Amino acid sequence: MASVRLTGHLLGLLGAGFVRGEIPLSGVRFALRRQRLVAHAFRDAKYVRLNGKTFVDPFAPCYPSPAFSKTIRNFTQQSIPPPPTYAQISMTNLCPCRCFHCHVQNTQHGDLPRSAILSLIQELVDLGFPMLFFVGGEPFSRFDDLEASVRAASPHMDTRMFTSGVGASPERLARLRAAGLVGVYVSLDAADAEAHNAKRGHAKAYASACDTVRQAVAQAFYVSVVCCTTATMVRDGSFRAVVDLAESLGAHSIQLNEIRPAGNAEETSERGVFLTAEDKSALIAYYRAQNRSRRRISIAMPWYLEEPYNLGCLATAGQTAYIDAQGHVQPCQLLKASIGNIQERPFREIWQEFRAHARYPVADCIVWSYRDQIGASAVKPLPAAETMRSWPAVTALPMADTYAGVYGPRLAAAAYSHGYFARKYSLALARGVDYGVREHSWLAKRLKIRYLALGSTLHASGAVPDVPHHEFLHLAQFRRFGVPRVVAHYLRHALAGLIRHRDLGRAFREVPFEAEARAFERLCLEREAAPMDA
Repeated sequence: MASVRLTGHLLGLLGAGFVRGEIPLSGVRFALRRQRLVAHAFRDAKYVRLNGKTFVDPFAPCYPSPAFSKTIRNFTQQSIPPPPTYAQISMTNLCPCRCFHCHVQNTQHGDLPRSAILSLIQELVDLGFPMLFFVGGEPFSRFDDLEASVRAASPHMDTRMFTSGVGASPERLARLRAAGLVGVYVSLDAADAEAHNAKRGHAKAYASACDTVRQAVAQAFYVSVVCCTTATMVRDGSFRAVVDLAESLGAHSIQLNEIRPAGNAEETSERGVFLTAEDKSALIAYYRAQNRSRRRISIAMPWYLEEPYNLGCLATAGQTAYIDAQGHVQPCQLLKASIGNIQERPFREIWQEFRAHARYPVADCIVWSYRDQIGASAVKPLPAAETMRSWPAVTALPMADTYAGVYGPRLAAAAYSHGYFARKYSLALARGVDYGVREHSWLAKRLKIRYLALGSTLHASGAVPDVPHHEFLHLAQFRRFGVPRVVAHYLRHALAGLIRHRDLGRAFREVPFEAEARAFERLCLEREAAPMDA
């Protein structure tokens, strides 16, 4: 029913815009195609109804609202890069916590003056950003400026904040509610007080977080718990207790976030922090099952929406902006690579110059692509000149599947990397253990093909001393996504390509999974040939 209401609301907005002459017919068609594909990425989301509004995802504006209407108008623009989706402003680096994974690290000092933040907010409004998140550090460490900033932004954007809960109080929350704040996102990384306090480096972090969730729910905020989920938590199942706790506190959603190599997380020696492909598969299965269940809380996983087969990395498309407490502008809060500083140049100038080099959302999170360069830099964030020198390489990465459906087939020359495949798939599959090979298979002979990967079996028309790289990648795809999803992926993309090109061979070659297999084969052959060239 919620998806039906969303579709009806979307059609009403597009129809009204078309009748008023604000949206051309081509824009309506483009928006509907884009919405259909984006909705596919959100197909397993659980919607939340609150205060007469519907919340689809913690990073999407609620509807009906002016911010949602702005987002839909942005959907009608057929530009590359697409219009922006949200911005984040770091109010301060000050924070009472010392989290092992924090990307800020609390190493810099001297926050932006209030006047600079208010000017920045006006520029974000003028540039059409529909959502704004206030982050830190701990935003409550600078409460008066936070309240003023929320008050300035809320008439024009959907505003929300991230907090550890330390420094929050019923009175402060009430003042933020009156200023127009819509959502409060509270960090909670363990269901046990001692474990959470240890992760956050603060003796009252757990109590503060729990109290803040309860108080924010009581004051009718949209409340989302943020759990930085490690590989260890997935394997021992302890993340489930955090979900149960969040639900018992009254939270409307919980974000099971992936920790990426930025800030303290990049330097941590703790094992079992970063998620593997198997960890992600387990979380995706949990996410789907729980959101289809009758339990009240909604499970959200921002990293899942950023996977190659969904929305991808929005940073390369200039859809997100992060401004740190010193004024450095970054395409993503986790990408410690500056594109300019608002204390030196206006944000509008920095952003428009950057957008000229932005393209589409790519399939691979570019935090990994910049990891070595940022790690080797003595200056953080990476200076703007160095960021932009590397930028053409990351924008040439493969387009995310959803946007390939919106803007057309992937670029033939798009660059894949071994890191891309290692992060997306398990490449340590063993023959006879993780998959089998059926030599002289009747199926392969009947189809008159040399190889056919299907599920966990490679069918071959002859003997197979070594599994070809191309087919190995297909086996990894089946292991990651399962037979129904892989088959559906081929059918959906092949049919779309056939309609577009009237050429079955070309349509098959442009299926994203098939393009991946060819690219993986090429990379492996190049790596094998490298010693011979030397």
